[in-house]
Amino acid sequence: LVSNAIDAGDDEVLLAIAQKLKGFADLVGGKEQAACLLPILEKIICCVEEIVVAQAACDALVEIIPKLPQEVVEEKCMGMIRRILEGESRFLGSSQPLDTVK
Repeated sequence: LVSNAIDAGDDEVLLAIAQKLKGFADLVGGKEQAACLLPILEKIICCVEEIVVAQAACDALVEIIPKLPQEVVEEKCMGMIRRILEGESRFLGSSQPLDTVK
């Protein structure tokens, strides 16, 4: 559904998905399973141009990440954040890798 909405450029659907996913951590099995929501939100953040949609996905991450076990945060979230930031630096035209930016 997310891939289809991104391919179709349907920001309204993506906004609704991002807003709803904010409350899904408990519905997908609590902290043990909430990490399954991360790739969906990452894809929304990385693929949309509409800032309102990306902000809704970020808001969902702010709700979900504190519910995750620390090892999941370290294993999955840190890489996701790096990929998002690297995508942003490419989008903004920076050729400098993130690990060299101070």
